[in-house]
Amino acid sequence: MKWDLSNKQARWNLICALILVLGLGSALVVYIAAPDAPDNLSGYEVIGGRVYPTVPSKMYTRNLELYGGQWAVLADDLTRWYNSLWEGKSLSVTIACLAVIIAGVIFFFNNHVSFEDETS
Repeated sequence: MKWDLSNKQARWNLICALILVLGLGSALVVYIAAPDAPDNLSGYEVIGGRVYPTVPSKMYTRNLELYGGQWAVLADDLTRWYNSLWEGKSLSVTIACLAVIIAGVIFFFNNHVSFEDETS
């Protein structure tokens, strides 16, 4: 098989395929290497000698709503969700999704949008 990389579109398709393969491969390695989620039955974890709740308690949520309103509770929930994307096995899913999205955007723009100079 001979690759003709003199064409700009073929080079971008190759870059797209490399991003997809490397991203999915990295996601697989992270998934295999990542530890399973810890069983925090107590609802607390110790980090650096300090005790933090893993799940917000009803008192914490009530106080947060009292001082900051519903938007503060929503922001806290979104922050906890976003932070959970970057640890453990969910990190591999995040990497795989980012690789597919980036490769898809490059592929779409490469094959469906023309950026050539039209001032002929």
